[in-house]
Order: sequence, then structure tokens, then C-alpha cells
Amino acid sequence: MVRHLLLRGLIIGALAGVLAFVIAYVFGEPQIQRAIDFEDAAGPALVSRGVQRSIGLLTGSVVLGASLGGFFALVFAWAYGRVAVAQLILPAVHETPAGFPADLLYRFRLASLGINLTLWTAIGLGFGAAAERVLSPASAPSRVRVPAQAI
Repeated sequence: MVRHLLLRGLIIGALAGVLAFVIAYVFGEPQIQRAIDFEDAAGPALVSRGVQRSIGLLTGSVVLGASLGGFFALVFAWAYGRVAVAQLILPAVHETPAGFPADLLYRFRLASLGINLTLWTAIGLGFGAAAERVLSPASAPSRVRVPAQAI
């Protein structure tokens, strides 16, 4: 069962990664390009922006989606039938350089929220549908409908 759930989680996660790529490309990339234009004085990038914004973004989104989908599947398989409580504590990070435009940061965070919403919604809905096929008993007899007049 765990193997089947993991496989479905990886596939659903990769598909969710493709959806997240579309959202990231449309809404996130313009903000990232503006931020890079702001920091262009630091020197040339190791990887060209063309590669970063296309195949790099797609690869990162799909690998992240597949990883999160697989992790989601494993946690689900472990917690299935149990009560699971989790708390995530992240340290504060202050990496915004002085003079960085607040409206750019806001639009980037909004795009990030949309990307994560897309990724996790696709994983949740897709994995739910895929896991239902694994978890529902294959040997369950089909229901026979009895006409109301026969009752």
C-alpha cells in the first residue's frame, strides 16, 4: 500500500509542480526579473536568465512538486488511522537589502502565495483522488439496485 501511495504522490506532485511552474512563470518571474534588475550591480549571474526563467524554473517546480508529493504520501501513509499533530517553527529572516522596493516585495510574496496555493491544492486534490483508489477495497461487492416497486 505504501509503495502505491508513494508512487501516486510522486506523480501528482510532479503534475502539481507543472501547474506551479505556470503560475510562477506568469506571476513570479516578472517580480524576480525586476529584483534582479535592482541588484544587477553585483555582477553577472552564473546561469543565464533565459535558462533560469524557463527550463530551470520548470525543473525546480517539478522536482519540488514530486518531492513534496512523495513526502505528503509518506506522511499520509504513516498517519493514516492515527492522529497527527505537527508544528513548524521558522526563524525570522531579514534578507531584504536597503532600498528594495516594498511594492516589488509585496507582488513577489503575492505570487509566491499563489504558487504555493496552486501546488498544495493540486497535491491535496490529486492525491486524495489517487489515494482513494488504493485505499478503497478492490474486493468490495458492487451494490445491486433494487427497484422501489419491489420493496
